[in-house]
Amino acid sequence: MSDLALGLFEDMDLMPGEGLALVNSSAFSTALGALALADLAALLDSFTLVSALSMEGYAANPSIVTEAALTSRPFSGLQTHGRRIRTYLEGSYLWKQGGPRHLQDPLCFRSIPLIHGAAADSLAHARGQVAIELNAAQCNPVVSQHENRLVAAANFDMVALTMALDFARLAFSPVVTSSTERLAKMTDSFWSGLSAGLVEEDGVGATGFNGVALFHKSITSEARLLTVPLVGELSSSSHSNGNMDRASMAALGGRRAAELVGLCRSIAAMELLVAAQAAELRGRTPLGAGTGALFELVRERVPFAQAGHPPPHIEPLLDFVTTELPGFVTEAAEAHA
Repeated sequence: MSDLALGLFEDMDLMPGEGLALVNSSAFSTALGALALADLAALLDSFTLVSALSMEGYAANPSIVTEAALTSRPFSGLQTHGRRIRTYLEGSYLWKQGGPRHLQDPLCFRSIPLIHGAAADSLAHARGQVAIELNAAQCNPVVSQHENRLVAAANFDMVALTMALDFARLAFSPVVTSSTERLAKMTDSFWSGLSAGLVEEDGVGATGFNGVALFHKSITSEARLLTVPLVGELSSSSHSNGNMDRASMAALGGRRAAELVGLCRSIAAMELLVAAQAAELRGRTPLGAGTGALFELVRERVPFAQAGHPPPHIEPLLDFVTTELPGFVTEAAEAHA
């Protein structure tokens, strides 16, 4: 790696102080964290659209995104994601008399705007911290041109970045947990009112999408492990005769955030697969303006699972969630801005 790095900079004349930035982990940690944070923000927006389709698959009560419900708790993220869900569900059968099946759904449905809104507010704080870090000095000593002197500091300590990334990852714990609960509810005939495993009954007793639900739970458990804060993990790292007695572990925080992104894409793709199956099996129309368009995109990639056939492979939807869904969500948000 060092040989590769040297090759990249062989035709460049480094300015004073830039050598330190290259050999310590601060710049690497900041870049890794910033990229992961951008991916997490896009994923949260995707989860919000996917969860709206899940509401139609479950026949959930859309009262949770009415203006009366949202304005009663004036959190910024709640307003944004609640109104997005309402926009996605515009024209949906859920708004009609007899559309929702229950007055109060399980909390994995009823709390969607609250959970996603809280995550959005957490990401906004983390984004602000990372923006400052991207424009801050990470060197020691500090060269003060204003005072014309060198000042000893510990600017290489990325504690602010570590805590920001902890905050961002932790925000996704309830997001993925509620996602896996929605998937479990949709595949359980007791909760969904649909056939077991979301396949039309054929007398064979096929498991249908129940296996997807179990796998979804296992991936979600792994994702939650990555959301554990790092600031409390390292009790001491004393070395250099006790002078270097702490470490921020910001690079590890960025790496865990990047790993969380990968798992969350799988989690969102599987919920999308199940939500589309549940919505089609329920047969209630019309779907919402945004969710209906999403459903059509899903069906262009994976078919409805007929009785006696296994669920479709997840790879086409995983690729869709990774490469196309963020752009679709952005266009939908801008169209209704």
